[in-house]
Amino acid sequence: MRGKRTYILTALLAVVMLVCLVGCAGKDVREQQSSKQKKAETTAVSEETEETEEEAVMGEGDSFDFGFADVSEEEFTVFPYDKEYLEIPFHLKSERATGHDAGLLVFIDGIPQKYSIKEQPDRKEEIMQFFSLDKTYEQKITLQIKPNRGKKGEKVGIYVCSIVYPSFQPKSEEKPSYQYFGQLGQVSPVQLEYKKSVPRDAINMIKSEDGREISEDIINAIEMFSAKSLEESLEDCVYVELYQNSIDETVMRAENGKIRLHMRLYGGVEGTYRTTVFVNNRPVKVKGKVAVESQMHANKMSELDFELDLAGYGEMNTIYAVTAPAGDAYLDMLRRCEKSDSRLLVNKQ
Repeated sequence: MRGKRTYILTALLAVVMLVCLVGCAGKDVREQQSSKQKKAETTAVSEETEETEEEAVMGEGDSFDFGFADVSEEEFTVFPYDKEYLEIPFHLKSERATGHDAGLLVFIDGIPQKYSIKEQPDRKEEIMQFFSLDKTYEQKITLQIKPNRGKKGEKVGIYVCSIVYPSFQPKSEEKPSYQYFGQLGQVSPVQLEYKKSVPRDAINMIKSEDGREISEDIINAIEMFSAKSLEESLEDCVYVELYQNSIDETVMRAENGKIRLHMRLYGGVEGTYRTTVFVNNRPVKVKGKVAVESQMHANKMSELDFELDLAGYGEMNTIYAVTAPAGDAYLDMLRRCEKSDSRLLVNKQ
């Protein structure tokens, strides 16, 4: 059922335990394999609901319910792009007043899109729109998008994702934890059919080094935390990791306004994924390109090393990566966007 399908993100402050968001989380594989054993970390829970939209009440925290509105429950939803804007009806619901916020990202064919809210007076275009959770409310909105790539006749997937409390940032290097903040949720994708070409299609991407053998640290982690084989553990999953020196680090540190980073994707799927790096919830270019394109192979790894120039950024920043399926991968309902852990990025001049 597509019309009423939504995701409720409940972030618990009292219980601390990492739970994956409907399937595989794009995190360190060790967290996925041991999630049932952990009992002492903060939780971000995504409950997929149907018509009743019932919420599993597990404690106080953030709850943000969202999904496509006014779409068929029986048929695969297709939005035609034949006018100046692509308009997508959407609904939002804040279950609790926490004073936090939630951010929405829209990906078309794996690329993040600027969009505006039709009902807002200024209709400002942003990659991420923020929605306050300082009160309970329910509302319908219209996402207005001018796709940044596409040719007449093409059919691609639209993914809409939510990040819980994206504006949160640790105050110091001594306490760099993001707790449950930064968890990613999403609704099932819909299809975009181009009735006309995008006139300003100038999206260029850099390709990762694909088809590499999965590294020993990942294999060792799977062997430690799972009784399953490598293939069974990675089946239908994609993991994205972004780090400076080690996947276990909680702080990344730039030197002289620059930082070298390592990105890797791995899992048990085939197909194209496009990864965007975000600093302070805004996309940044990697080697001058908008996104990193990876051709995923089952039980193999894609990697890329690159440098970011942080000129113009402040001392304390948040960095993460989001990877999204591209091409016809959206036709497989098991394919999802995935996010790396949010990390504190220190840029001392």
